[in-house]
Amino acid sequence: MAGLLASNLDAYSRFAVPLILARFPDWEPFAVVQERPDGAGGTVEFNVPCPSPAAEMGLWISTDQEELSVGFHTDHSHFTDYESRLNPEVIGVGIDQAAAYFEDRSGVVSWYQGVQLKGTTSTALPHPGPLPRIFSRLPLTHATLRSWSGRFDRDEPRHG
Repeated sequence: MAGLLASNLDAYSRFAVPLILARFPDWEPFAVVQERPDGAGGTVEFNVPCPSPAAEMGLWISTDQEELSVGFHTDHSHFTDYESRLNPEVIGVGIDQAAAYFEDRSGVVSWYQGVQLKGTTSTALPHPGPLPRIFSRLPLTHATLRSWSGRFDRDEPRHG
């Protein structure tokens, strides 16, 4: 961790990265530092490769824009306290979401119109029954569920 934290990081990244690495110390080799355009230091993006070949992207966590962003496959979420950017509880919620993907407790549902992605959401795993519907008025053709290990993956035509 000393190597990454010895980098010239912005204030948010200096605060968030130790919280991420405290939970996932093995992820440091997956970190890349990118300098901010304003010269106020660097931000960090972790890109953790996924063992499932069906996932379009592995797990990523970013400290760009002074917020924690967490993504997997086709979905991502932002975890930000606009009143107090350095709020460890909000950052912790984002880290918990990353852990849920990594531990196969959460997966991503992606809805398509043909081959075009139209929307995504996350869902708890295992997910019984039909996949969660979104965009009920769009002519969607199918949905996919992707999990970290691939164990809970499935493809499903649109119902209803």
